[in-house]
Amino acid sequence: MSTTLNRVLATTCLLAACGCSSGASHTRYEEPSRPSLVSERYNDTDLRTIAEAMVNSMVQHPVIRDAATKPIIMVGMVTNRSDQHVDVKSLTDKIRTALIKTGCVRAIDETARPELAAEYEYQSSGYVDPNQKKGPGKQISQDFHLRGDIASITDRGPGVQVNFMKFTMQLTDLSTNEIIWTDDKEIKKVTERPGTGW
Repeated sequence: MSTTLNRVLATTCLLAACGCSSGASHTRYEEPSRPSLVSERYNDTDLRTIAEAMVNSMVQHPVIRDAATKPIIMVGMVTNRSDQHVDVKSLTDKIRTALIKTGCVRAIDETARPELAAEYEYQSSGYVDPNQKKGPGKQISQDFHLRGDIASITDRGPGVQVNFMKFTMQLTDLSTNEIIWTDDKEIKKVTERPGTGW
């Protein structure tokens, strides 16, 4: 292969590489609280908006706000009936964290129960100093149970799509099964794509 041909091939490869790099992605840090709207899909801004709305509403309810002692709450299941992927654990974690940070409530963790039961059993096996072991019978019980539901409607027309999500939560008194607080947060996104049939 001639030297001239080698140079032509090398130049062609170099130009091709430069052309590819011009479309390379760029990543940067962003303030997590800054709203983001990349698409019509559920995103981190929606998660934060929902959690803040629910917590702010709940702690203003007289049952929580005017309680003589901090009520004990268990954050239970959120059912996703929407047509979008929602990480419900991240959502409930966000709500639980925000609730505890208000200083208005105390919280217990349902998911820790199997691990605690196993630890109680281990500590009663004789391997742990009897004066230091912890045992069953001293756990606190919830006063209220918090659960939620997510629903959505997607509507499309020529060049436009509307995504609507509704997040509902309710707080139930464990003694009476009475719903003592409930609220919802609605999110609506309109995406326009002129000149398309979607």
